[in-house]
Amino acid sequence: MKKIYFLLISAGLTAQTAASDPKALELLNNVLAHYNSNSPQSLAAYHYKNYMKAAVDVHPDSTALYRRYANNGGIASRIENYKPVIDKVLLDKVLKESGLALWERSLETDYTAAKGEKIRILDSKVSGLEKSLPEFVAAYSNINRLPREVMKENRSLYIYHSADSVTLDNRKTYVIDFRESKKQRPWRMRENLGKIYIDAETYGVTRLETRSADDDEHKIWNWKQVDGKWFLADEDFRIKLSRTVPAPKDVDNPPFGLYLSVRSVYSDISAETHADHAAAVYTYTVVNDDGSKMQELRPIPLTERERNTYKAIDRIGKERNFQVKAESVAQLLHGDFRYGWLDFDLGKIVGLNRYESVRLGLAAKLNERFSKVVSPNAYFAYGFRDHTWKYGVGIDVRTSQERDAFFRAEYNNDIDGAGHFSQYLWVGLMKLMNSGANLNNQNYYSYKGFRISYQDDISNSLTVNLSAAAQKEKALFDYSYKQSGKEFDDFSTRLSVRYSPFSRNIMTPKGKYIVQQGYPELYLNYEKGWKALDGENDYSRFDALAHHRFTTPAGITGIRLYGGLQTGSAPIWKAFEAGGLRPEGRDGFFSHFNLTSYLGFTTMESGKYYKDRFAAYYLTQTLPWHFKSFGRNISSFSFVYKGIIGDFKNKADHDFKFEPVDKLYQEIGLEWNNFLSSRFNLGFFYRVGHYNTGNFKDNFAVQLKLKFLGF
Repeated sequence: MKKIYFLLISAGLTAQTAASDPKALELLNNVLAHYNSNSPQSLAAYHYKNYMKAAVDVHPDSTALYRRYANNGGIASRIENYKPVIDKVLLDKVLKESGLALWERSLETDYTAAKGEKIRILDSKVSGLEKSLPEFVAAYSNINRLPREVMKENRSLYIYHSADSVTLDNRKTYVIDFRESKKQRPWRMRENLGKIYIDAETYGVTRLETRSADDDEHKIWNWKQVDGKWFLADEDFRIKLSRTVPAPKDVDNPPFGLYLSVRSVYSDISAETHADHAAAVYTYTVVNDDGSKMQELRPIPLTERERNTYKAIDRIGKERNFQVKAESVAQLLHGDFRYGWLDFDLGKIVGLNRYESVRLGLAAKLNERFSKVVSPNAYFAYGFRDHTWKYGVGIDVRTSQERDAFFRAEYNNDIDGAGHFSQYLWVGLMKLMNSGANLNNQNYYSYKGFRISYQDDISNSLTVNLSAAAQKEKALFDYSYKQSGKEFDDFSTRLSVRYSPFSRNIMTPKGKYIVQQGYPELYLNYEKGWKALDGENDYSRFDALAHHRFTTPAGITGIRLYGGLQTGSAPIWKAFEAGGLRPEGRDGFFSHFNLTSYLGFTTMESGKYYKDRFAAYYLTQTLPWHFKSFGRNISSFSFVYKGIIGDFKNKADHDFKFEPVDKLYQEIGLEWNNFLSSRFNLGFFYRVGHYNTGNFKDNFAVQLKLKFLGF
């Protein structure tokens, strides 16, 4: 009946114009206008419990038919792109009586406007694992998320039409029918159909349902009103992961597929907190992780097939050591590859820069399997242009298992770009995105010596690192400071602070894991050089980065504001390089093409501009219009505007050719996000203002970056 019902909707919509109904769009605009007032987060406090169950299995209506089908040769050999988690013969045996995977999670959330959400994971169980992994159990939540079908930027992806209003829970409710708008494939325009139910009084969404035309896939969300706010009450969705390809002799049998099904139920909802989370450092706290309490927390009884899933997959997982393999996968989220007691830093394997050309290295650290308190590490690397080995050793000593707090001592003999902007306490994606910053910088310096530090997460929002270092530093380019050469002994102390009040974190055996980076964020660094312990330079260096990302009717706005000030007596690498990304002295085609950077200027020559004080900005505006070109990925456009201005007080002290960028340097750009439905963003940039040369070739540059790295 559901299939017939939605086909009738499709027929009705097809008979109408391809444009959306203005009345339906007006209703959706009212939903967005009232979203904040309808959101639970407009309350001073709230509480809820959530139970979620996710399963990978054949279609629930096909299990009996599958048993007969599997007896005639099995399903696994016909699954497209099947990854051999377990061998195909065993898979056929498993799927006869059970699913392929099952995951349950129960959590309790308390929210206050002052402290945000504090979430207790009461228990979690994953088939095949002895214990759940904290990196994954905190990953899924839609409680404060607006459905993509309602968002303004996705209007071009759907066609909306208003329908007759209905009464739900004694409340007048508007109804909007919608379907996917697939202009590039008009013969499939009725693939996905759906309905949006909107409360007539508050304009809150009360129900959303979408189904594929064959009813194979669906998504159903329901909301309930509590204290005048609309809370998500339950979720139910099913998506196809893969399908079988029948052999010629199986033409009379229908194809089978593997599906991901998720059911999530919210309960005990109220506009007040129920628990005291004052002792909780991070957003998430794991109470239990082995599934032993799921029986008492589970509001929906398991079916016989689901119980069989735990029995079958737990047995296979124990035989094939799924726990160790899953932990290795989790380490990839930290940027590491795990092998036994060792974690290898993937970011240290290959590096590219103009001084070393190709840099190959290996960095390893003993993990919590060796010790939960002490963690030694070491690395080495080799540059193929400078023919020099670099290396470092260190040790961490943890002072807490509830939060990231540790002492560290290290010795390093390595190099860095002169004037590189500080990246202390940056999250991994920001560092990865900024990996192209020194790619074309030729001005490097070496450093070797000791550093000791202490880092502590004072709260979920605040991280502090205090360190002291005694190092020998030497310019690796033609340079002299105050006619006293290029090599100096340096003794300095540094205070680094990260303030991120809206990030969501969880403690893992490896340390803190950032589940979701929130905005705004603030990074501060203050370094002081001392004429003590053989230190030759007396200086102060301060830098700051503030960035924010927010949504307005004009789309998604991104703001990065950063700057720095260096005073006193210090060589050029204690100042600030302006962030040029183009190779200095080159003018070929590829000199106008560069890779991703979080802070930087695509049209500026690298290493040309230095300053001891500066202010800069990086502004992006993603338009509220999404579209498809090829494939399934959704594309959009972003406008970019960057600028920097600074000065150098004692430029004559440095025997080195550079300019102080004492006029406003500006770039404008246009980025195509998910270029041609790929996972890359392609940006085109042009230099304007004082530093524009009047020659298009000099002022133009192209940049490529991975989409998942963020704005």
